[in-house]
Amino acid sequence: MSQRKSLDDLLKQGDLDEPQSAEAKAWETAPAHGREFGADPLRDDLRARERARRKALWSLGDPDRQAEAEVTLLMVWKLDRDYPLGAASGLSTEEVESLVPITMSGSSPLVRPADIPEPWATRFDEASFGSTRATGGYYARDWGKFLSLWPGEAEKIDNLVEGEIERLVIAGIQNAQARSAATLADLGIDRAELDEWVAEQVAQGRWPDGDLLQAFREWKVKKQPMHGA
Repeated sequence: MSQRKSLDDLLKQGDLDEPQSAEAKAWETAPAHGREFGADPLRDDLRARERARRKALWSLGDPDRQAEAEVTLLMVWKLDRDYPLGAASGLSTEEVESLVPITMSGSSPLVRPADIPEPWATRFDEASFGSTRATGGYYARDWGKFLSLWPGEAEKIDNLVEGEIERLVIAGIQNAQARSAATLADLGIDRAELDEWVAEQVAQGRWPDGDLLQAFREWKVKKQPMHGA
């Protein structure tokens, strides 16, 4: 599978007469927290990254902190993509679960921190802040609960990313092809079909080269059933 192009690359496609707006580039190019002081803890420090992720996930339900939380989660997603940390960063929860043995301490099933590969050990530790721990490790039930909740949390982040990519793709199409067009309808673009196309690109991890509008229209033609089929 080819590497996914950056959002900057997406917006640079086409004949743009005007520079990309600061708003359009904000989340893709903004420095991680602390970068202004000459360091990037979210890039290089697994603990800092996972703490930021967990704090942002907990803040999504707070209207006063939601916007900031979404920016942080988009940045964490980008760092996970560009600077993965930990040998098991590419493993699913099912794959990680199969690697971690359950040990017994008396009558209590436990998982030992040393048996959990990174970045999952740090992710679990941050998610377990304030939880009761046994002397020999984490309670297995807490480990299982963490693994069961992770896909839902990852989906929240994926939804944020997909929404942001879609917004930037739309901006790129409008800027490059029809700056005078007020709406997608003026371009003959059905929003539901555009949503489907963007989701397909996200799932495949591939982005079309050249003219985005033309790529979308070609996809739309291929998607239609052949006459007489």
